[in-house]
Amino acid sequence: MIIGYVVVPYIAARDGFFLKWFHHLHPTKSGLPDHSLLCFAVVTSACCFLELETIIEALMTTRIIVQFCGQAVGLVYYRYTHPDTPRPFKSPLYPLPSIISFCGFGFVLITTSSWIGGDRVGLLEMSIIYLAIGGVVFHIWAKTKRNWPYQELASGEKYTANDGKVSRSMDVNSATAESL
Repeated sequence: MIIGYVVVPYIAARDGFFLKWFHHLHPTKSGLPDHSLLCFAVVTSACCFLELETIIEALMTTRIIVQFCGQAVGLVYYRYTHPDTPRPFKSPLYPLPSIISFCGFGFVLITTSSWIGGDRVGLLEMSIIYLAIGGVVFHIWAKTKRNWPYQELASGEKYTANDGKVSRSMDVNSATAESL
């Protein structure tokens, strides 16, 4: 399984979305991204000194914040800002499923061990700090590479959002179609 995961940073680096150091293949082992494998081995070895329960809870806390709660909020936001986008399927009782999902995973999130709650391990705080650092690093990278949200369109306009309504210069569908 680790061999599958080491390919992700390699491909991202190859496409310019990650550190160039990860875009390296082993000279004699065909197709083996050795720098990425080395990094994963070091991180995995460091995690051996932690309790397995702590690692699993930390990974789940971060995933709940990013994937589950983020998707619920992102779906509502997207449908609100792009009301004319064709929808090939119906979602019964929309936005109730998103609200239920957000509340359910939000409950799991707030019951995660945290220093504020008096627990010995602050998984919630560590996950939020980890995600904040990732967001800062992403914005630094995006600004230097002039990628979204700092990218200029072919017309010279920039991506902007006004009063919760997305201006025509933030048409994500047309912008991504050109880049693909």
